[in-house]
Amino acid sequence: MNVSLFISKRLRFKSWISMVSIAVSYLVMIIAVAVSSGFRKEIRAGLADLSGDIRIVPPSLSILDETSPIEKNAAYRPYVEDVRGVDEIRPVVYKAGIVKHAENIHGVLFKGVESDDTVQLAVSIPRRLAEISGLGPGDRMLTYFVGESVKARQFNVASVYDALIETDDKLVVYADIADLQRINGWSDEYVSCLEVMLDEDLRNEADIQDANSEIGTLINAYSSDDEEFVIASSSVSAYPQLFDWLNLIDFNVLFILLLMTIV
Repeated sequence: MNVSLFISKRLRFKSWISMVSIAVSYLVMIIAVAVSSGFRKEIRAGLADLSGDIRIVPPSLSILDETSPIEKNAAYRPYVEDVRGVDEIRPVVYKAGIVKHAENIHGVLFKGVESDDTVQLAVSIPRRLAEISGLGPGDRMLTYFVGESVKARQFNVASVYDALIETDDKLVVYADIADLQRINGWSDEYVSCLEVMLDEDLRNEADIQDANSEIGTLINAYSSDDEEFVIASSSVSAYPQLFDWLNLIDFNVLFILLLMTIV
């Protein structure tokens, strides 16, 4: 037997195993980073769509108070739009309602946003509401709004969507902002709050808090005397547990990367 040839083949075999192991390790690291990054991006985008990255609201933080709406085109708005990373400012009207369909009755939160839908009183409902109420696209949804007087409206279910946070006590129905303004008796200049959307790359805890602080300062500096007093509130303070969870995911990915690098 040629000893030199035998040793050479064994070394080449071990070298091949080492290369495959390294390649697999890098593949696992790439997959872990890609999956984690995509998941975080989707969660943060869903959260921004739910409540905005930053809300400009009355100091009571009550977005359901019909007696204290804020101005959609306030004096401070152009300055907030110029803040680094601000992608959009979305006027929103919130209103609590009670949905009744057949024998099913359930409380929901209506969120009125600007829409291109020309169908009056069209809404998009969360899948959980569709399941517990039996509603679906094309159905009529009878809703009662309780305030100084009880108002009833028949909405048209246009679509069903999958919600980021979908518990029985946090069901959000999307409607046209003009429909809710009419129900509240407001002109189109008044809304419940302004939701500030940041660029995708700035939807992390530190950047959201920095933008929130800057926007709060601008509001105080440029609000006119006859405007409703408002404050800036970030999604980090509204959903701290969700950001803690995202930070935990980041830690897990870092641990995987470290472990695979050692291997």
